[in-house]
Formats: sequence, C-alpha cells, structure tokens
Amino acid sequence: MWSSLPCHLPSTKMRTDILLVTYRKDYDWAVLCLRSIEKFAFGFGGVTLACPVDDEAIFVALAAKHSRSDLPILVRSYIPKKGYEFNHHQVMKCYSDVLCPKADYVLHIDSDCIFTDLVAPNDYFKDEKPYLLMRMYQHSEPWYIWRKPTSLALGVACNYETMVRHPAVHPVATYRDLRGYMETLHGIPFSEWVLKQSGNYPACHFSEFNTLGSYVLIACAERYEVIDTDKVEQPPSNLVQGWSWGGADKAKQDYEKILSR
Repeated sequence: MWSSLPCHLPSTKMRTDILLVTYRKDYDWAVLCLRSIEKFAFGFGGVTLACPVDDEAIFVALAAKHSRSDLPILVRSYIPKKGYEFNHHQVMKCYSDVLCPKADYVLHIDSDCIFTDLVAPNDYFKDEKPYLLMRMYQHSEPWYIWRKPTSLALGVACNYETMVRHPAVHPVATYRDLRGYMETLHGIPFSEWVLKQSGNYPACHFSEFNTLGSYVLIACAERYEVIDTDKVEQPPSNLVQGWSWGGADKAKQDYEKILSR
C-alpha cells in the first residue's frame, strides 16, 4: 500500500502553490472547493484563483472570505476569447508559471473538486518528484476522445491518457517547455494555436492535462515519478471530484458532510 509522511511535513523544500481556474457559472462549486482548501490544505505557498475579468469582483470577495494568514488566495483575471471560453480556460492552466510566479511547482484543482482530509505537498510527491499518473487509452473509454487532439497538439501518437485523476502537479519549467515545443511545432504562439481549435466543451479539440502529461512522457519524464495505473496501484489523493456540468446541487449534500467533519 502507498504511504506518505505526516501531511503537515512537506516532502520538498521547493514551493508548491495551488491553482484554481474557474468562472461565474461554477461559483457554487468554487465555494466548496475553497472551503476544502481552507480546512484541509497545509504547507502550500499560496492559492491563485484565475477567472474571467467580468467575474473578478465576486471571486475577490470569495477569496477574502477563505484566505488564511498562512495560505493567502490571490485572484488574477484574464479576458477570454468570445466563443472559445473553455479553450481559453485551458490555456490559462498552461500558463501556471506566469499565474504563480513564486512557485516551483503548481498543484491544479478544479472547481468541482474538494479535498477530503488533511493534505500537503508531500502527498503528491515521491523522492522530490511529483507523481504523473497514466493509463493506456482504450476505445471503450470516454477519455479516448482526447487521444486524437492530444496527438495533434504534440505532433506524435499519444497512447497514454494522463488526465487520470486530480490533482495534477507540475514543475513550472514544464509549462514553459510545453509552450515552446508547441510554438516550434506549429509555427504560431501557443495561445493562438489552442484558441484556433474547435469550440467549447464537449466539442473542444484540446485537453490541457492530457497535453501537459503526454508532453512530459515524450520530453521530460525524468522530472516525475511516473505511475502506470494499469500496472501499479494509484497513490491516494484525499480528493473527490464531482461533475460541474451537472450542477453543484447534486454533490453539495455529500460535500457538506465532508466539510463539516
């Protein structure tokens, strides 16, 4: 079985920040997510919440409510491209090094996720390397839809899905390197290429976590503790994920039970 150090002791001396990219429609989810961070997350450098500029005021107020003195929440905004809001949301995650300029590593959490118990950076590292989980794409799985767009983004056949579970953790160099790789491959700026891809979820033709993870496998796997979950048990994460497209009401009762413990 997997084990970890006591969660108040980070396993790395480097700084790990939490990044949440969200928007007004997921506000109710974000409330639950930030409550879980406030209650359970320790040893992180800070939290950055990125949102569209029109939503900034409501998230600034929310951040003030859930910031701790040892875990401040910084809100940063951007102007999304009309008609490509979901792709732009994904673009922002690929600029985590810019959004979290003091971080050495970035832990991603989505609005529909909450921590369920005490967590610290060490829970997502082994021997000073962040976990990267992968599994072989299977035709019968819904995640197979990301194989073709990820292969297109990286210019190579991608046989492994790397959006296996939340949270994902990456060193900041990975974001810079991925953008540079894709700009060289496609001959245009990274953001421009992603925003040229079709539409919004579920019709979008880009997957940020699969693209990041598959890039790691082909270019810099030595930075990570890579786990093939078809062969090896997953390390625990103390996190559960809902489904934001289904609305927060369905999960709120269960989440409230966890957050009230």
